[in-house]
Amino acid sequence: MIRRVTRRRPGRWAPLCLCAVAWAPGCVLESGLDNGACADGRALVDGRCEAATADVEASPRARPQLKRAADTPGVELDGCRLDLVTPRLNFGAVASGEALVAPVLLSNAGNKACSILPVFAVGSDPAFTLDGGAEGTLIVPPVGRLELRVWFAPAALGLHRATLTVYPLDGSKWEAELEGSGVTPGSTLVVSPTTVDFGRRGTRCLDASAREVYLSNPTQQPLSLSWDVWPGVFRTSPSGGSMTLPAGATATVSVSFRPVWQGHQRGRLLVEVAGATPKLVTLLGDGAEDSLNVDHFQGAPTLELRAVPVRESVRVLVEGEELPPRRLQEQVWVLDVQARKLTFAPHFVPAATRQVDVEYEEQCVLVTCGDGVLDRGEHCDDGNDVDTDDCLSNCELAYCGDGYVRQGVETCDDGNEAGGDGCSWACRVEVCGNGILEPPEQCDEGAQNSDLRPDACRTDCTRPGCGDEVLDDGEQCDDGNLDEADGCAACWWAICGDGFVWAEVEACDDGNRVNTDECRNDCTLPRFDLSFEDRGPMGGWYGGYITTSSVVNIPFPFTYLGRPAPRLYIGQPGLLAFEPGVVSPGENLAIPTSTTPNGFIAWWWDDLEPLASPGPWDPPKARVRVEGTAPERALVVRLDRLTAGGLPVPVEARLLEGTMEIEVTYGPLLGDLDAYPASASVGWESQDGLRGADALGCSPTCTLRDWPDGATLRFIP
Repeated sequence: MIRRVTRRRPGRWAPLCLCAVAWAPGCVLESGLDNGACADGRALVDGRCEAATADVEASPRARPQLKRAADTPGVELDGCRLDLVTPRLNFGAVASGEALVAPVLLSNAGNKACSILPVFAVGSDPAFTLDGGAEGTLIVPPVGRLELRVWFAPAALGLHRATLTVYPLDGSKWEAELEGSGVTPGSTLVVSPTTVDFGRRGTRCLDASAREVYLSNPTQQPLSLSWDVWPGVFRTSPSGGSMTLPAGATATVSVSFRPVWQGHQRGRLLVEVAGATPKLVTLLGDGAEDSLNVDHFQGAPTLELRAVPVRESVRVLVEGEELPPRRLQEQVWVLDVQARKLTFAPHFVPAATRQVDVEYEEQCVLVTCGDGVLDRGEHCDDGNDVDTDDCLSNCELAYCGDGYVRQGVETCDDGNEAGGDGCSWACRVEVCGNGILEPPEQCDEGAQNSDLRPDACRTDCTRPGCGDEVLDDGEQCDDGNLDEADGCAACWWAICGDGFVWAEVEACDDGNRVNTDECRNDCTLPRFDLSFEDRGPMGGWYGGYITTSSVVNIPFPFTYLGRPAPRLYIGQPGLLAFEPGVVSPGENLAIPTSTTPNGFIAWWWDDLEPLASPGPWDPPKARVRVEGTAPERALVVRLDRLTAGGLPVPVEARLLEGTMEIEVTYGPLLGDLDAYPASASVGWESQDGLRGADALGCSPTCTLRDWPDGATLRFIP
């Protein structure tokens, strides 16, 4: 697996020269140490001088065992299952004044996000920093990964070490060891990966297994570099020699492995810059009579195999139990043969703590392939080089995903088993109606697809459902739309109490059986009844003076639209409300509106003014008293000292115990009704402002000509 590594260096760049040296197996360049660093600029790793490059994890197979600082295993917290994929990160040798960045990987195999806090600890070294600071809590997504990008920018020569500690919310602790060496400025050539493992390879294979090694020049000067490989079972393409690598460019060297004897074989690819640290790639491989490989992993969404597998030979085992590629109609894992990648479906990704073994034979053309005789190690041999019959030219049996269209069997073959890309996992051209379920289809019954038959897969390969104009099982109606106000809501006949407002039939529908809230059980709104019955003259002055914008405790249990209302708030602008902060708005609005204020009774919402008085004391503007006995008491509020343009507007309001009704009785207006161009609103509104009623039908432009002289407005919840 290739990790991208980025380098930066301020200032000028000097031209660099490189030369080639061949190393034999077991040879190690040694030198004296100065302040913890190798004298020739290489990094000190486990007491040995190694090539100066970021030692980032080379492949999933070589992934180290996960390391916990705590003695006890981590616990799963609400579906979060965190693992540290990179417990050790060695940046190698980095020149003073330069910087190298590489990731510390965290994996979450759970179905809930993990929250973590990254902290540098254990002799924290300023040469190590987190990209962007990484301040505060970070999130590792479900069945996903998070990269903590660490910068190494040494200001001093010698060995640098630090520990990146991650604290998950389950109380555990993960530690990643960081180290690198600061060296004298020199070559900054980057070689990746630093280890290539070819796995098991048959000694009778005609072709060689190849891998790519990337050479990157992040400097501002071209580099003249050369390379060599040893022993002869490993070869490079281009073969050993030299090249000029332009500034900022990347080149590829292909390394192949063809064993001629059995057993473990080790070699080296050496790239050297004259006078600077050599770049070394360790080459590993096993020669065997057959090419059966077993790659070991920890659970992850995607696994990268060491070799190109024979499709039919692949077996996936999780903790020793085989996981087949398909279960019924659901894909478990998908294999991209040429990319050497095996990807699990989202619901089948093994946990990061589980051992995953992949067994397979490597693709290999034997020296006997093509002679028409089935030799040991060959799956077939038809003596020809045709790749569209049942036997491929490499003596492997043809299969869906081999990249060749098998005549008379397949209609396509795009070289993978993934669906949704035009060629299905069964190597059929993906089209709705072919009877094969292919992404993004919801169903496919082939010739049985129908847009008229109930419960059938539709001709666009979508499942039958509400809104398709077919009465399917479980539906009372289906008018072909999702309009919930047309009498057929969610494919059920509309009724009061279903939570959907039936247009022109219901005034409201809150889907509950509470009859005293803002929508009644018969799907009608609370209302104002306007009555002109003679209530007689308003009573005399009551005791208990209060001023406008005051609060009155209601002396009996009372609710407004189903909510408890222990207090009444009286406002000078002609409002009675049951929550603070409502009774002193500016300009009156239409009723209802979600714009504040909300949740009020407006008896005359306008810019009212106190009645002027000649004395030193401003007369009280409202008085209250309690009438009657429980359970039929009434809280009476009289307001007759407020004016609209100097004209007194007398009102008496009553809150009735038991019925939760509110009565507003309007007194007579004495004066010129046209002298003041009133613009008022009268009505009620719910707490969210979405429901309400205009009581007089003139809001928000009611004038004094609309004043209901002698009438009583009764609010009936």
